[in-house]
Amino acid sequence: MRSAALGFIVLILVFAQTSRAGLLDQFRSWQSHMASETAVKNFESKKMAEAAVSARRAIQLDHNNKQAIDILAKLSAAVSPDNEVRWRQRLVELEPGSSDALLDLVQAAIDARQVETGAKALAKIPENDRHLRFFRLAAGLSLVAGDQRQAAELYRQATTEKGAENADQFNVAALDLGAADSERSVAAEKALASLSSDPELAVKCHRLLASHFITTKDFPSARPHIDYLLAVDKVDFQDVIMALDFFSFVDRAKFDQLLTNCFVRFQNEALPASQIVRWLNAKGFLAEAKTSPGKVTPGVADDPVFRAAYADTLTDLKDWNALKEWTTGHDWGPDEYLRIAYQLRARRELNNIMLSEFQIGWDQALARTQQQADCLSVLHSLATVWGWDAEAEKALWAGANGQTHQMEALQALWKMYQEKKNTRGLFRVANRMLELRSADKVIKNNVVMLGSLLGIDNNLFREWAKQNWEEDHGAHPEFATTYAYVLFQRGKTDDAVAVLGKMNADALNKPSDALYAGIIKATTGDREDAKRLFDIAAGGDLLPEEQRLLSQNRSKLQ
Repeated sequence: MRSAALGFIVLILVFAQTSRAGLLDQFRSWQSHMASETAVKNFESKKMAEAAVSARRAIQLDHNNKQAIDILAKLSAAVSPDNEVRWRQRLVELEPGSSDALLDLVQAAIDARQVETGAKALAKIPENDRHLRFFRLAAGLSLVAGDQRQAAELYRQATTEKGAENADQFNVAALDLGAADSERSVAAEKALASLSSDPELAVKCHRLLASHFITTKDFPSARPHIDYLLAVDKVDFQDVIMALDFFSFVDRAKFDQLLTNCFVRFQNEALPASQIVRWLNAKGFLAEAKTSPGKVTPGVADDPVFRAAYADTLTDLKDWNALKEWTTGHDWGPDEYLRIAYQLRARRELNNIMLSEFQIGWDQALARTQQQADCLSVLHSLATVWGWDAEAEKALWAGANGQTHQMEALQALWKMYQEKKNTRGLFRVANRMLELRSADKVIKNNVVMLGSLLGIDNNLFREWAKQNWEEDHGAHPEFATTYAYVLFQRGKTDDAVAVLGKMNADALNKPSDALYAGIIKATTGDREDAKRLFDIAAGGDLLPEEQRLLSQNRSKLQ
């Protein structure tokens, strides 16, 4: 009886603890829900900081709070598209059967320019859910990938879906207008002329047609569209600029009059005044641009936006003394990085700056961007145009280590180092990419292979190579050749051969893959196949370390 009583007491205690745990979980879930509701209200009220705090609190209480994750995704969209992708991927995990979640991920991937991520998400959407939004997003992803023809076809498909609008037809026509196929281009002209009767699209249609005809030098056809754009109640500034472009070709007197009117109209507005100056610079109207400070108010002439535009004018004129004076004594506020850059250009051209001072000055210009991607991009463009290769590289690395658009800077660095065949630079880029996208197998493979070429070997790299190969199932031949070469370097030749043996016969068609496979084949005595593979490798654009491996191993077969 005593034992039975004790057992009963234990059951009561266990039940009490279980109930208490269950109640605690329910309470935490309720707290998380309330926090996410607060986050939604703050987001709708444009209180972004408060929304972020509430959403993160909700996720601390419940890692699977979809409402809070959605809010953080929306907040990330404006400041870090890559982060938005990660939050959207989490929502897809929590809603595996939701096509809407997948489509939201595709939109985020488009904004972050992550083509592969977007394509994978699109592929998971069932056929019966591929409707209007699917085709619009698929077209947008194709545009990011640089495939305008495919984008046009996808937008064309969108026009056949329920709910399609004239805007979808406009997208098709806009892409077809510049097509090499003259029939498609003519059809697009007719479509845009027809769509111009839609009040919502009229200005866009006339603008696109005007731009198209100016580009093709068909000025008579452009004229009615220019006249329409200049006659609307509120003329858009970009249409005024296009009209200046048009009249510069067909009516110089009207061009001069319109330019004068523009400076009169915008003499008190720094931004449009500076845009006119930049347009004049771009079109080579430097004489007109040079007189622009006298056509605006002193306040506008002292505005950093205008001063930067006019600094371009003086640079194009190669008036270095004037540029030095123009960039001295004024703080350009948020554009101070530009003042420093133009000042450095002037002093360098005048040969009155030491190399060390110049380098310090460039570092100061980079620092004044406060790691803002658009500012760093401007500095990179200036350095590139001016032939400052080292400074352009520094600007890209500043962007790569910044807060937003890091991958774009890294892709530019990757291209640059590929062209220079700089293996160490590529390895550095691959490692930074991996910091941003730790789950990306292609990036991991690049890190492992480049590290191997540089003599860098560690357990983590070997584990990545093995995992990539085991999980790939032949989709990426480079994963197999990387893993095989890693095994070979460790003296596990038989295992390396076994990995290669599981590859399709036609998989080794890339020069680098053929090189590593050829080295292994040569070591095992398969001379004929090794020679064939080395021939493939020799036709590729190999890195210096790969070229040395090819030469060394090829000579052994002679």
